[in-house]
Amino acid sequence: MRQKIDQMRTLLRQRIEGLPPGYFALVMATGILAAAADEWGFHPLALTLFAIAALAHLILLLMNGIRVITVPRRVLADCADPRTCFGFFTVVAGGNVLASWLAVHHYPAIASWLWVGDTALGLVLANVFFTALVVRNTQPLPSSVNGTWLIAAVATHSVVIVAVDLAPWMRAFIPNVIFVAWLVWTCGLALYALILAFVWQRLLFSDVSPHDLTPPYWISMGAAAIGALAGTRLVATLGSSATESLQLLVPFTYGLTLLMWGWATWWIPQLIIFGVWRHVAHRQAIRYDSSLWGMVFPLGMYATVTAQIWSMTRWGVAATLSLVFLWIAGAAWLATFVGMVRSWLSALSRRRLYSNNS
Repeated sequence: MRQKIDQMRTLLRQRIEGLPPGYFALVMATGILAAAADEWGFHPLALTLFAIAALAHLILLLMNGIRVITVPRRVLADCADPRTCFGFFTVVAGGNVLASWLAVHHYPAIASWLWVGDTALGLVLANVFFTALVVRNTQPLPSSVNGTWLIAAVATHSVVIVAVDLAPWMRAFIPNVIFVAWLVWTCGLALYALILAFVWQRLLFSDVSPHDLTPPYWISMGAAAIGALAGTRLVATLGSSATESLQLLVPFTYGLTLLMWGWATWWIPQLIIFGVWRHVAHRQAIRYDSSLWGMVFPLGMYATVTAQIWSMTRWGVAATLSLVFLWIAGAAWLATFVGMVRSWLSALSRRRLYSNNS
């Protein structure tokens, strides 16, 4: 028994030390799938998924806290590496996915604390990472840029969504909260366009191998989808505002929202083609990796925002698309979750075999 406990402790320590910065994509994917299920009235499933997301968020916060204390140099190395630093924005986006759920389900106090903490963290990360890239990064663009950079735009729009959800409770403290949220939304759109230009430059003008087109490139679609979701929230709130100046923003916001949703839709067949080229043409095996959660989140996000597009436009095709992608995202989540558990069990089994042989 003592030997088994020691083996599990060793495995846990190794997992914590090597924990990728973007593992909070697990929280993002599970939380947004819960929101999509809630949109379609699958409330028990939605509540179960939310509970899993909240538990995963707490566990990952604890593991990252231990990692900062025990291996600070590895954490600093991840922060300094342009290939990994943007993964830390998943902490912000994951917390805000939970905060949005709590706000919608009338838990504004907890949601507010989560939102304030995530917003403050997002501001710190943005200023530190972008400044570091400007003054310290010496790596060329092909070896620096990847799909995880777009998580910065995802985190920005997650802040907007929660701000709109909390607006009824926040107006007493921040009277112009909706206008501020709208400004942040436009900044997020600009950030998305800027980073996407770098991503396309990387793909179009540099050598691309099957190893390069990893699942986080799906965030190109997910970042557009969450921008559209924030837009649907703003359209509904601006349209019901008593302030004439805010109502004037509705047509512009409505048009940009549909543009972002259409752009997210355009990405889907392109990403599927990339996947076929990687896994079929080049026979790249599909194995569990934490980056797979970066593919599940965009699928769940697309299902969620398409349901909101249907509510906004009453276009029947959007309703069908939303339901189809809810099941696709659910299947992807289940397969990834099973793969994650199997990888843990496999690692523990290999550890036991190594201990027995030695």
